[in-house]
Amino acid sequence: MWYFNVKTTDLLEETKRMSSAVLKSSTERMERAPDTKDHDSGENDENNRNAENSSQEKKQWALSDFSMGKKIAKGSFGIVYSAKEKHQDVVVAMKILFKTEIAKTEMKQQVRKEIEIHTHLNHPNILRMYGWFQDEKRIFMVMELAPGRDLLTIMNNIPIKRFSEPVAASYVSQLTEAMKYIHKKRIIHRDVKLENIVLGKDNVLKLTDFGWAIHTPTSDCFRPC
Repeated sequence: MWYFNVKTTDLLEETKRMSSAVLKSSTERMERAPDTKDHDSGENDENNRNAENSSQEKKQWALSDFSMGKKIAKGSFGIVYSAKEKHQDVVVAMKILFKTEIAKTEMKQQVRKEIEIHTHLNHPNILRMYGWFQDEKRIFMVMELAPGRDLLTIMNNIPIKRFSEPVAASYVSQLTEAMKYIHKKRIIHRDVKLENIVLGKDNVLKLTDFGWAIHTPTSDCFRPC
């Protein structure tokens, strides 16, 4: 079975050469989480700091470092579980992708790019990816656990099937901050929809799922028409 060799520093080097809006974090190993100095605004809660500390202190994560909890969601390539990292006793989301499913759909490069991009993002309105590891059959992504549901599920549970204007305005404002942040890094999400926006602690909006995202350091697509 194949193994990923994700070069997470490639994205940094490209951005440093091509844009003044550089990615500030760098990694010494594939599994390390982004540097906390990369915040543009806001502060992460204690759970995020503990997860970052754990990923930085350990040489390499393995499945034995986690106690698996309940299943949160299921997708085309795998399953998301809640999990507790034993080293720092912190709760995270564990996204498990099956390599056989990735190979069947020829999505290996897409998953590789998702890891390269997402591990370098650190913003209050973007769901964090602290790191990743793999075994012979699976890829494990260690992510921030958002206690809320996605916006589509939330909206569908509202009798009138839409958000009130104040709530919608708050969500749009927070999403705008997330989009401004990734666009400064010349990253295009390409799959922004209600299903890919979740609510974190204190109803803080979190953009997630960078599976279709691309990094465009030399593209003109950010220029106004």
